[in-house]
Amino acid sequence: MCLILYLPLAFIFTSVFIIIDIILVPLSYFKLILAFIQTITDSDETMDELHEKLNRVYTIFKFILFGPFILTFSIFVDTINFFMNLFYEPVLTVYKENKG
Repeated sequence: MCLILYLPLAFIFTSVFIIIDIILVPLSYFKLILAFIQTITDSDETMDELHEKLNRVYTIFKFILFGPFILTFSIFVDTINFFMNLFYEPVLTVYKENKG
């Protein structure tokens, strides 16, 4: 009975989570691209050789192409994990061992 009563709250929490996730995923995508570019242009970075910088450019290029697909898929996976974790009972083995 408690699970049935909790279900509307779970849907509300999950809806809020989806909205926040949809807003933050594109922001994190662009922030990570900027962080990648900063590592190439930063003089404190340890990439002294040209092949290291070219390898970083290749990584940025792969992330620009495949990142949106991976991050879009992660929205669905995160939502399922979030909803499932709303109904899991916490593991209290440490508490039970210390109690008695």
